[in-house]
Amino acid sequence: MADQKTIIDLTGLNEFRKELEARTLKPAQVAQIMVEQLENYMTAEQVEQAIATLASSALSREVVTALPLVGAAAANVIYMVPATDGGAGDTYDEFVLINGKWEKIGSTRVDLSGYVKADDLEFATAAEILALWDE
Repeated sequence: MADQKTIIDLTGLNEFRKELEARTLKPAQVAQIMVEQLENYMTAEQVEQAIATLASSALSREVVTALPLVGAAAANVIYMVPATDGGAGDTYDEFVLINGKWEKIGSTRVDLSGYVKADDLEFATAAEILALWDE
């Protein structure tokens, strides 16, 4: 990324400068306030470092047949273990390591039993739909 041209949107800063100038401040005062505001912006290098830090600490998923020993487990991994409770298909239980102990945080099982099936739908004609507003 270092060889790419860095573009920074300073629209907000330009509007801020115009607002300061409208207050009839001396140019030196406007310049000083602008410098103070620019100190709050990050350099391209700082932005890249922040992104790299976030990316390295992001959670990832790993499908395993059994949970690893606590000492061998990574703190930033969601371990997906095949469910043993008779679920159909590719169902996994999800675990993370919290304070040196395994915590089950969920399952990939999806229960759609409360949802309407396409076979249960009755389609309405345009006339039936329009009649709803005529009443």
